[in-house]
Amino acid sequence: MWRTINCRVCGNEIDATVSYCRFCGTPLSYQVEKGPGWTTVLGAALIVMTILTAVLGAALVAAMNYDPCLDRDHDIQALEDENSEWWYIYRLRTGEYPYDLVTPDDPTIISKSSEILDVNADGDLTWTDMYSIYNWVFYNIAYSHDPYITNPDNYGQQDYWQTPVETLNRGEGDCDDQANLALSLMLAEESADWLFGARVVFGGDGGHVGIFVDVDGDQMYVLDPTWGWASTNIHSEPIALDEWADRGEYDGVTMVREVYWETGSEKFDTLQDFYDWF
Repeated sequence: MWRTINCRVCGNEIDATVSYCRFCGTPLSYQVEKGPGWTTVLGAALIVMTILTAVLGAALVAAMNYDPCLDRDHDIQALEDENSEWWYIYRLRTGEYPYDLVTPDDPTIISKSSEILDVNADGDLTWTDMYSIYNWVFYNIAYSHDPYITNPDNYGQQDYWQTPVETLNRGEGDCDDQANLALSLMLAEESADWLFGARVVFGGDGGHVGIFVDVDGDQMYVLDPTWGWASTNIHSEPIALDEWADRGEYDGVTMVREVYWETGSEKFDTLQDFYDWF
């Protein structure tokens, strides 16, 4: 249907789409109602283009600021951390960090120490307490060679140091496992700076681990929870070591390789170095 308007001069009804009144010839000065014009369409297009430009610009800035080296460095650091942890576990399990296997603060160790000492668990580590603990380990923790290692962190190793709690749970272990368990149980009763784990080499190349008690006056006492043996008396260091070696039918102690405690260790190149330090 045609839309009509009235001419403003003659008043006749005329077609709204024409430019002049067909009756009087008067130019028609009105705007015909139409759909969206090019101006509207162009404005909308400009808005869309502005938005897209902003989005693409932000993406470009982000791309320009992106440094692939950052991701690479992060990956390298993560790999180094993983390798560092792997090597720590490997070295721990092969006896390079014996002090980290002295765990008197472990709740399981504290509980077991109190259970063994019973009424004597009073926070004061006595000779009687040490005898009770080393005897308990000897009679309750069976000696066993290191198990065949299937853990990839320790595959194929001939020496495997357990944590004291692992030794408790397994109910077995070799000399280092038994000594570390006994030492941890003793130190759970009282922190003592005169009690040590010790790695020695007997004549004939027999390696062993026991517990040394440092007594004033260059004297010492040995507790061996693996053999269920203790020094007959407090002796000078050479005599104490010789007596220990005799118990195992070895020709003396040729080397004290390392003495360790809860927070550190000391290694020795010669037996005399040990005597001078201890």
